[in-house]
Amino acid sequence: MCERLNLEIRFASVAHPQSNGAAERANGKILEALKKRLEGVVKGKWPDEMLSVLWALRTTPTRPAKFSPFMLLYGDEAMMPAELGANSPRVMFSGGKDGREVSLELLEGVRVEALEHMRKYAAITLATYNRKV
Repeated sequence: MCERLNLEIRFASVAHPQSNGAAERANGKILEALKKRLEGVVKGKWPDEMLSVLWALRTTPTRPAKFSPFMLLYGDEAMMPAELGANSPRVMFSGGKDGREVSLELLEGVRVEALEHMRKYAAITLATYNRKV
């Protein structure tokens, strides 16, 4: 299945977490957000906050991509349950099934734009790093 989807499987040693930088950065972001939410709270409450932390990270636009991971996956920004029940302008604009089809058609363009933005961000980061070295 991985061949068919052109995916490459990479294994990282548990004893050497530095070899999996992307996962370590993601874990760091989760831990940082949990610490902010748990200041002054009784120890052991972190599982209660985990879902809201993950939701926040998934729906917040990232600097390198300029879009949220949610947007890049589904083609729309996330809506809160209160928006769905209140007939908010975003719900009315989405247009049901037709609106969803339009969002999916635009998704490829959004992903291409995000990829270009990530390339530019990487080039700027590299240039900044090289100036310091």
